[in-house]
Amino acid sequence: MKFGLLGGAAVSAWLLVASLVGFQLQRFEVVKYSGGLGLALLAVFLWLGIKAARARAAHGALSLEQGWKCGTLTALIAAVVAALFKFAYNHVIHPGWIEKAIAWERERMLAAGAAEKTIARMESGFRAANLDLYLFTLGIAETVIFSTFIALALAAILRRDPAASPTP
Repeated sequence: MKFGLLGGAAVSAWLLVASLVGFQLQRFEVVKYSGGLGLALLAVFLWLGIKAARARAAHGALSLEQGWKCGTLTALIAAVVAALFKFAYNHVIHPGWIEKAIAWERERMLAAGAAEKTIARMESGFRAANLDLYLFTLGIAETVIFSTFIALALAAILRRDPAASPTP
């Protein structure tokens, strides 16, 4: 649970720092790629959570299933924390950022010669992805599903077979 809370806080802090340095106000081209850093931060906390679970396990043995469950739970907690922060961000900290991002992307697409229909799809998709309902349902689900695969890979790396562990 601790690493889920810390992971969610780290992802939230990254969003806040990105906003404070201007990524969400002037440098929208960077925002498109900043989600990758958030995912990398989450992966670090999945690693730390699974590693801590292994250290707490009897004889330091952790099965693949135990590691995967720990990582998935860590991801779920982190996703909820990050969704709560993003809700506050969208409504309190920086309520106008979505419209500014859409306007920036619209200008960029028009300059590139995109059709109005393509631009309209981008706008509706972006708005839908930032709706509160999406944020607290599919947004959390997407994070957990994607993180489950990361957790499985990390669990495979960090697992220790109980049969191979030394007996006391």
